Amino acid sequence: MAPLKVQLIHPGVQMNYNCKRKNNPGYRWINNDLIREWNTDKEHKRKFIHHCGDYVTDINSQPIKTDDLFFWGEWEGNSYFTPFCDCKNDKRLWPNGVHNLFHSLEIRGSQNTDPYIFGDNFIYAICRQNGQLRNLDPGSVILFGTVYNSEKEKVFAIDTVFVTSSRWHSSKDVCAKKGKEYSQIWHEESCEQFGDDFVDKNFRVYKSQTWWDNKDFFSFVPTRLTHDGCGFKRLEIDLNDPVLNLNTNTQGVSYLKECNLTPYEFWKYIIEKALEQDFVLGVRFPEPNIVNLGIPQEILEGEAC
Repeated sequence: MAPLKVQLIHPGVQMNYNCKRKNNPGYRWINNDLIREWNTDKEHKRKFIHHCGDYVTDINSQPIKTDDLFFWGEWEGNSYFTPFCDCKNDKRLWPNGVHNLFHSLEIRGSQNTDPYIFGDNFIYAICRQNGQLRNLDPGSVILFGTVYNSEKEKVFAIDTVFVTSSRWHSSKDVCAKKGKEYSQIWHEESCEQFGDDFVDKNFRVYKSQTWWDNKDFFSFVPTRLTHDGCGFKRLEIDLNDPVLNLNTNTQGVSYLKECNLTPYEFWKYIIEKALEQDFVLGVRFPEPNIVNLGIPQEILEGEAC
């Protein structure tokens, strides 16, 4: 099977936060820090994230740079949260605050993080993985994002661009080998919530093609180095874009058979859109720190570049 172009549509909502309320479901004050607790809802959530990372400004731009970055992504685990109480933007599309991530099992929820963009590779293992998604060839491109299809907004909002590599394991192999090639944090944030299903359904655990693998064709997250105090929207592609022929459904998977670009041309087209919208390309993000909630300042110290 040849490499594919995949539009993987997942939920884009944030956990609601009302600045006028003292107590908000899903949030907790600990030692004067506001914590967005590990997600226990049935639906996945997005976060606007502040995290250290490596980035490039274009294809083949060198040297690679490291800085504090801002981006949208999935992290269902715990995070320190700073709300944007003075911003009046539409919270479907704009962030309601910024998250500084950490890992702790002291507050643990039922949702898992997938794709997992932290560490030396991005990892995709579970989300909507059926049929062809369990048999992707290297060089396939997956766009993870959210469809907004209303009278006001008709866009596909992208948070992660995942290029598959030749490195993958079946979930059965991962468990049989006790996940020696995968981190403790990935196990606890991404696959343990599935229990026996992670083995029984025999998912394919993909590791991404990175900038270090191929500087002409790599996985990335659209990121920026700053924001104006109210964050920013995700990378947006018009649903009526005549080149991509995107699916307009609000959930599901599309293999974009009406798009005539090769996967590589498709990837370059997305990069052009990202650069036009003033994004840089985040290519590596260290795993969030493991934090004892009794010492909350560790997370802030650990994330500084």
